[in-house]
Amino acid sequence: MLRLVLILGLGAASTCARALEVQCEPVHPVFCMNIHAGCAGRTETAALPFKLNAASGRGWIESPDADMRELYANGRAEWEDGETRVIVRPERGQGYIRLLADGRYVFRYYRGDAGIMSYGRCQ
Repeated sequence: MLRLVLILGLGAASTCARALEVQCEPVHPVFCMNIHAGCAGRTETAALPFKLNAASGRGWIESPDADMRELYANGRAEWEDGETRVIVRPERGQGYIRLLADGRYVFRYYRGDAGIMSYGRCQ
C-alpha cells in the first residue's frame, strides 16, 4: 500500500501539497534498453532498490548507489492525478522515476546518450 499524505491548505484559493515515501524494488537485476518487450537489451548497469521520497515540488531517492543518490538529491516532483501519481526528475540531466497510482514504477536513466530503463513495485 502506498503511503500518501495530503496536506490541505486553508482558504478558498489554497492549493494541495502532497508528500510520499515508498520503498521500491526492481523486477530485473539490471537496467534494460527496452522494458516494453520484457527486458530486451539487458545492460550491465545494476537496478537497485531505492526509497522514493516526494514532498510538494521536491523529490529525491535514498539508494545504496552514491551516484544515483547524488543525481536525485535535489530533484523535482511533478504531481499528477489519474494513472500517474508522481514523476521525480533529477535537478540536472535527463531521466525520471514515474510512480503509478497502483504502485508500479518506471525508472528512466541516461547513461551518456543512451536511455535505459528499470521497472518494479513500490509500497
